[in-house]
Order: sequence, then structure tokens, then C-alpha cells
Amino acid sequence: MDIKTISILDTLDMIDDLDNLSKEDLEKIDTLEITGRDFNNDPQAVDLNDLKYFPNLKNLSIEFYTIDYDSIMILKDFDLDNLSFISCEFIEVKDVFKDLNVTNIYISNCYDFDISFLGNKEYNMVNISTEKINDIKINTNKLNLEHCEILSPELLKNLIIKELTISTNQYEQNPTIYDNLGYKVKVMDEDTNYLYKEIGVENV
Repeated sequence: MDIKTISILDTLDMIDDLDNLSKEDLEKIDTLEITGRDFNNDPQAVDLNDLKYFPNLKNLSIEFYTIDYDSIMILKDFDLDNLSFISCEFIEVKDVFKDLNVTNIYISNCYDFDISFLGNKEYNMVNISTEKINDIKINTNKLNLEHCEILSPELLKNLIIKELTISTNQYEQNPTIYDNLGYKVKVMDEDTNYLYKEIGVENV
């Protein structure tokens, strides 16, 4: 077993000495956090090929890493409940990102990511934190945009979803639109991160 990803080695080290871990032990692991930077913010080794040792992986977080075509080709072999990309850069993934098998996806402070990458694939939850978002065409039950600047909130009227989460600032800029979307809207207080108000009901 030749694992190169430092953050995976750190995780395994907390379980037991690597030499004592069997194939069966690794197959029991369903959650991993991978980061391309250490506690001093210095780069550290990441090799997504290491994921082959964890066939039952269900929850994966990737931070400070470049996601390219080869990355997606590795990740698409997993059936993930939760996948998070944090402070990642995306390169040439527009046509293949939709091949991922993911139930809930989280995109936070990433570079060169566009919501169109999600395609028409159905998700349960999509949570996106990015500077600006304009073209909103997505197939998901729940959508969280509270950390985005929504350039065209009127496009939200075209979505067929059950629940949208936004911030108080977003709501106060366009209350009429959010009050009449026809699906549940959760407005979160930006200072406390608690629910400020809830509008509408879920579509049945």
C-alpha cells in the first residue's frame, strides 16, 4: 500500500499505525478530508489515485487542490453521499463534471467554477459559495445560495425545486421576488447564521 496523500496518511495515523491497517480496515472508512495545504498553509502532497484504497467512500472533502479532467475521471467511480470542494481550482471539467455520482454537493470559494458544470443531473442538495452567480439552471431538491451575489434573482422563478436558502441581505434587496417564488425560501441571518424567516411551503 503506497499512499502519497499526506492528509489521508494523517487520518489513518489517528486510527492506527499504517503497517497495522489491513485492506479490510480501509474498506470500513467512508469519510475522508483531503487538503493540498498543511497547517502552515504550505503545499503538501495529494494524489487522488489513493482513493482506490477506499472503495466504500461516501463522504469526501477536497480542499486547496486543482480539479481537472483526470480528477473527475477518478471521482466518478464513487457513489458519494456528500462531496465538497473548498478553495479548489477547476480546469477543463465543464463537459465531464456532470459525470460525478453525488447526492449532495458543496462548492465553496473555488476558482473558475460555473454552476453550468452541474448540467441537468439531479441532486438532493447543492450548496454554492461564490462571488457572483447569474445563469441559474439546476436540477436539485434544495439549493443554498446564501453566500453568493445573485445577479438575476428573477431567474429563480423558473426553478422547480423544494427549498431555497438565501441571506437576509439577498432577501432585503428583492423581497417581492422571494415572497412569491412558489416554493419554500429559508432566509438566514448573516450575523448569527440562524433562521431569520421562512417563506412558502415545499412543493409536493
